[in-house]
Amino acid sequence: MTKRVLLTGVTGYVGGLVGRWLDGRYDWTGVSARCAAGPRRIPCDLTDPAALAALARQVKPDVIIHAAGVKNIGLCERDPALADAVNRQSTSNLLTAFPDARVIYISTDYVFDGVRGRYQETDPPEPTTVYGRSKRAAEREGLSRSDCFFVLRLAALYDREATFLQFLDTSLSKEEPVDCYHDAYYSPTFYADFLHILGALIDGESFQRRVYHVCGERLSRFAFASAYAQVFGHPADLIRPVSLQGAGGFLFPDLSLCDQRTREEFGLERTSVRRSLEAIWKEKGEE
Repeated sequence: MTKRVLLTGVTGYVGGLVGRWLDGRYDWTGVSARCAAGPRRIPCDLTDPAALAALARQVKPDVIIHAAGVKNIGLCERDPALADAVNRQSTSNLLTAFPDARVIYISTDYVFDGVRGRYQETDPPEPTTVYGRSKRAAEREGLSRSDCFFVLRLAALYDREATFLQFLDTSLSKEEPVDCYHDAYYSPTFYADFLHILGALIDGESFQRRVYHVCGERLSRFAFASAYAQVFGHPADLIRPVSLQGAGGFLFPDLSLCDQRTREEFGLERTSVRRSLEAIWKEKGEE
């Protein structure tokens, strides 16, 4: 029997990516405060309990993929109340409106402090940003209220439409140099690996844990951009290494995650950065 899926944040980057993947696989409906009503689309403000109660009378999902949220770190710092409402309170409202649904919550590497990296699911989160704290609060709320609440922590999800890849494409195509941090490490998540695990959580019946990391290999932002330039045939010297020291902003020495437990449980052979970029290059060539 095909699972009925409710996708929140359908107009966002993650929601749009997931929605395209859901097509033809599941009976699904997407919601967002900003979407227009239409096929598979229902406008709904998740911060409004009454709106969610009305939604619960329209759709009866087996699984909710909760991808909605405010992800602008600077905006969250300026407006903590907004971050709490959109990231935490919306999660609480969903759990109230759909108490019997399995919820897959899309979370972030920003629940960690970004000091030492290689964070495992068992490491205690210590967020230092308003954004990270609001996401962690949503995680805690869901995990404490429902045994059917699962957390997927991603790290800089990317496909061909990702903002950073679009920026690299535009800049390098104009032969404009791009400065990238050689001492800021992360573990960007290739979209195909994410969707593999997402599908397993939708269709599976028993799981070893309720918090999963889905990420790629640990590398610097400079190394990632250099790999992009090489795969897409741009001069390597256009990618210029710069130091994180004195940069300011919401940058961290090492936000990398460890996904060993996830790969072992679901039999995932993680895609290397090189192979993922080659796959994206091939996709662009097939347009």
